[in-house]
Amino acid sequence: MKHKFSLFRRSLVIRLWRMICITVVPLILGTLILTGLFLGNLWEEQKDLRRRELDLSMSPLSGGLERIETEMDDVMMRYMTPLTVPSGADAMASYEMVGDLEKILAETQLPGAVSVLEKSGRKLYTKFTPDTYEPEEAEAIRTALGQYVAVSTGGWSIRSIAGHTFYVRNYQFANYCLTFRLDLEKYLSESLFGQGLTREPVYFTDGQAILRITPEHTAKVIGRNWELLGEELGEEWIEWTAEEGGCRLRMNGETHNGLNSGILLFWMLAAVFGCLVLFVLLWWVLRRLILYPLYLLQKGMKQLEEENLDYRIEYREKAESSEFQYIYDTFNQMAREIGLSREKDIKMYQAQLDNLRLQVNPHMLLNSFNMIYSLAQMRNFECIQEFSMYLVEYFRYVLKETDALVPLEKEMHFVESYTGIQKIRFPGAFTSVYKMEEGLEHAMVPPLLVQNFVENAMKYALIPGKCIEVLINIRSENHRLLISVCDTGSGIKDEVLEKLRGGQAYTDKRGQKHIGIWNCRRRMEVFYGGEARMDIVSGSGEGTQIWLDLPLIREKQEGNGYEDFGGG
Repeated sequence: MKHKFSLFRRSLVIRLWRMICITVVPLILGTLILTGLFLGNLWEEQKDLRRRELDLSMSPLSGGLERIETEMDDVMMRYMTPLTVPSGADAMASYEMVGDLEKILAETQLPGAVSVLEKSGRKLYTKFTPDTYEPEEAEAIRTALGQYVAVSTGGWSIRSIAGHTFYVRNYQFANYCLTFRLDLEKYLSESLFGQGLTREPVYFTDGQAILRITPEHTAKVIGRNWELLGEELGEEWIEWTAEEGGCRLRMNGETHNGLNSGILLFWMLAAVFGCLVLFVLLWWVLRRLILYPLYLLQKGMKQLEEENLDYRIEYREKAESSEFQYIYDTFNQMAREIGLSREKDIKMYQAQLDNLRLQVNPHMLLNSFNMIYSLAQMRNFECIQEFSMYLVEYFRYVLKETDALVPLEKEMHFVESYTGIQKIRFPGAFTSVYKMEEGLEHAMVPPLLVQNFVENAMKYALIPGKCIEVLINIRSENHRLLISVCDTGSGIKDEVLEKLRGGQAYTDKRGQKHIGIWNCRRRMEVFYGGEARMDIVSGSGEGTQIWLDLPLIREKQEGNGYEDFGGG
């Protein structure tokens, strides 16, 4: 489990994810932070621009209020006597005063009206800014002013008169009440809504009442606290304050095509989405160009490990890189070469096996004829019959058995035939016993593998005048086939044993080459690769022990194939 987890941690996919988390994720976070800072700065710059636009639009009002306050000082000095002397109002002075007030209002370029009220006779003189009101509107305002009782407020205040909302300033004197009435509804509608400065309602206060004017040019005095109103409107609203008149105006800080918190959030989410799309696109490109081609190559390697030498990577796309196309072609060529090499090895093995048979058959045939002749001279016909039957089984197996692997049951039957022959040739020279674990009858082994080691014991281990033992034991353990061939004979000399353990053929003093054990080792490598092991333990005069450790491959009960139970 720990090994699998370690392999999982070292996989290319995990390492790429780790690389992306180390590089791309901080890049995405940095992009989001920079985007947020940029949009935040852009939003603040827009609000500053909106403040400057508002100050510019409201500058006529702030300038007009200041001008009125300044000019009224001159008016009061000029008309001090009629304003304050108890002798009463002067009609000529009233006309002159209302004319001067009209000039001051005209200089401010603000819509509205001025009036002079003679307190003694309740006579009212009124002037309107030119082209501001229709005659009917002007008359309605004049009538309403006639019924209006001027109250000193000590400053500018909001008043509703004849359906219009005015910003009013009363100057109270002993004989007169001089009044400026600035039409807030007309001025703010034209300055703010008419110029496209905002599309949201604006709020104007004189410090007491709050006037709400909508883009539809409807004005309404609402009874809200100005500070509470600011909390309700939030940070998106900007404020203008006049130094003169004590008035303040609050307006939405956004334009119809500008930024606000919602748009800012939208762009932040758009940036997040863009980064995620970039991340997915990057992963898709990596998977398409690198990971999937590597997966195909890894799959091909596993197929070769499983001995599927016919597997080829056939995946081809125009988008495939030239490097991976070269790797695929090289892999396919390598697989072909491995298959050809395996076929060559099998053919070589078959040639070696045939060569072994050619070596064994004439030798056995000559010895067998001599043995039969000797038995015939002794008229031992029963022994001749037994010897002939062993000989028939021996040559039937050697000459006809052409399968790459044979069942262990057949191989051991052949060994019994061979030992039967040798017991007749060398009576009393040896005894042989073999034991095979139940269920291994259909285990598959290369032909002549076990027989070769038994034959070596008969040929080289016999001690004149002494009976040796040949023990064959066959068992399975952890899906492995374990075969041992042991004898109590003369053993193997050290210099010969060293060559046999090194996988070399042995050449004796007469120049004769002994290839039996070398041939067995070679065939084991051809059939089992690196999964088969051979161990030889011997010493001069101490007998010999051959240990074979092979993958357990069983013959299928249906068909002619094999089942590999190896893997240990």
